[in-house]
Amino acid sequence: MKLRETCYKIFYNMKTFYQAGAACRGSAQGGTLAMPRDSETNDFLRAKLNGVYRYFWFGLTYLHREGRSIWIDGTPLSPDKFNAYDLGKPDNQGDCVAYCTSTKIPMWGNGPCLWRAPYICQIIPGQG
Repeated sequence: MKLRETCYKIFYNMKTFYQAGAACRGSAQGGTLAMPRDSETNDFLRAKLNGVYRYFWFGLTYLHREGRSIWIDGTPLSPDKFNAYDLGKPDNQGDCVAYCTSTKIPMWGNGPCLWRAPYICQIIPGQG
């Protein structure tokens, strides 16, 4: 799947957040977990998710002690920019963020990083 210059792939094998990140980095093209930083990318990705799996990892963490979210490239999620957290999220239930497909429209929710879930990788050609 491609949007603009970024290629995305959903993997349905169950991994923890950390295993999923390592699998994306270990691909031949050298990817990362997906980082849907804008509504167009977010809408594109969530349209591809199926309801068979409840969660899909992507590249965002939530530091509940600090009360802020960080993309896996180290960039903070700016509170005045786009985000798709579900109502009441993030909370103190975990430090890793996933798409939650149990809602009518898949939203972001945080949970334990050791949960096993499918995941979404991204690759920007020429940057791997």
